[in-house]
Amino acid sequence: DIVLPILSDDLFSLSMQISSFDTTIYQKLGIKLAQRIGMSLLKPRNLQWRYKLRKNIFMEGLEPENEPVEESDEFDIPEELEDVLSVLLSRGLANSQTEIRESASKGIGRITGRLPQYLADEIVETLLSNLTPSESDSIWHGSCFALSELARRGLLIPERVEAVIPHIVQALRYDVKRGMNSIGSNVRDSACYFSWAIARAYGTDVLDADTLLPLAGSLLCVSLFD
Repeated sequence: DIVLPILSDDLFSLSMQISSFDTTIYQKLGIKLAQRIGMSLLKPRNLQWRYKLRKNIFMEGLEPENEPVEESDEFDIPEELEDVLSVLLSRGLANSQTEIRESASKGIGRITGRLPQYLADEIVETLLSNLTPSESDSIWHGSCFALSELARRGLLIPERVEAVIPHIVQALRYDVKRGMNSIGSNVRDSACYFSWAIARAYGTDVLDADTLLPLAGSLLCVSLFD
């Protein structure tokens, strides 16, 4: 706790320099360093607002009893975290390399799991704002993958799930002509990942028939014709 505030600025500058190199491995290391700095600035928390799937009745009594006590969602956020998130949300998700976008998405998921609800919701809003026709397929893929990581961890509040689904349906249909070819298979793949993650992490109290019907229809088309 004493050393980190002194070194965080220097480490972040180092991550910016590394991620600016042309070599993929250096860019990936820079993004990983940035997310590790962000995680070190926030201690692990059992957040009250995080969605938790209801336990199966057959599993009752089998869970460990020494679960950490939930903490208040009101706590201070270091100013340096804004720079870290800015790098992950812009430079990381927009990178031309798939593995770097996926690394940044996982970092966003890990850091969001230590944030209060209002900041986590701002991250979701930023990701949704990226899913517009004017953005590149790299941004679409990175944003969908990041939303998938949030859903997998239960970091989409139930009120947000209904707003996210239409964007995922668009991503499942993403196909852009470029010359004689088309691009978008990676975007559709990340949308399929979201579909898997949301079904795994959320229950029927959130995923009702009206919410799932458009998603199910698009998944059926993708599974048959993609």
